[in-house]
Amino acid sequence: QLLAGDGVGENQSGLITNAPAFVAASGLPNETRIDRLRLAILQVVLADYIPTAMLLNPLDWAAIDLLKDAQQRFIFGKPGAQTTPMLWGKDVVESNTMTGGEWLVGDLKRAATIYDRSDVEVLISSEHDTNFVEDMLTMKARKRLAFASRRPAATVAGDFTFA
Repeated sequence: QLLAGDGVGENQSGLITNAPAFVAASGLPNETRIDRLRLAILQVVLADYIPTAMLLNPLDWAAIDLLKDAQQRFIFGKPGAQTTPMLWGKDVVESNTMTGGEWLVGDLKRAATIYDRSDVEVLISSEHDTNFVEDMLTMKARKRLAFASRRPAATVAGDFTFA
């Protein structure tokens, strides 16, 4: 919901839904996934925000992370290193919520705010309908929060489709 919610009905309007679309800066390289992500960082910076992270589908990050130079050395570090995934100095967050080939870059702390109205409430009852007779329980869980996309320009959403 917080990432990809469409804002219809009771759904939250997620970061991807509110983020401006990627527009490549003219005259700069835009031929690889890495180029495109760097240009997305530029787009956020030109909107006067400081990007902190990028969200990628795990397959897209693996494709970038496995890049090697001419001597077959990994470009982005050693496979055995225990470090936070990073690209262009920004944290990389792998999320299955991101559709393959799509990404989000931005200042995630300033882009949106979660207003948490109450803790999770879980109620369990055997008194509903025939639950008592059938030895069944009914569970009701509720979480109340609001997600406000306060600064949509602090994020940019795009894909790896190259013309």
